[in-house]
Amino acid sequence: MDIGTIMVSVLVPIGFFGFCAYLVKAFVTTKMIREKSRLSEKALDKISSSKEMADFLKTKQGEDLLAGLSKNVSTSKEKLLTSIFWGIVVFFSGIGIYIIKGIVHDEPQVAEAMGIVVIFIGIGMLIASLTSLFFAKQWGLLNGDSKSK
Repeated sequence: MDIGTIMVSVLVPIGFFGFCAYLVKAFVTTKMIREKSRLSEKALDKISSSKEMADFLKTKQGEDLLAGLSKNVSTSKEKLLTSIFWGIVVFFSGIGIYIIKGIVHDEPQVAEAMGIVVIFIGIGMLIASLTSLFFAKQWGLLNGDSKSK
């Protein structure tokens, strides 16, 4: 059995299960965010005057609501940094796989092709992250002051 076949037979299942785990995590996170938003919206719908709002914000639930809103700003920053981090990791993993082609004597084209694909995935992740960062700054989403109307 050549090294290319071994690499493919190991990396494909790992990639598939990693992708499935990511999808499950994204689904659960999205569901939790929607539920929190729905509960916050219900709580705010019950408030009819500014005095009630001020009284509500003094309670534990009001403090939790404000903490959740401010947490979304830091969460956005964390998500951007995480995506930039993974873009860099994937990019350099692709370079590592590409370099392996010099070691692999049976099928160097397989290692070269896989390396190139992973490098471009990393570049795509970095471009997507930096584009998100650019728009988040333009729209004031990282500072909390929105410039868009």
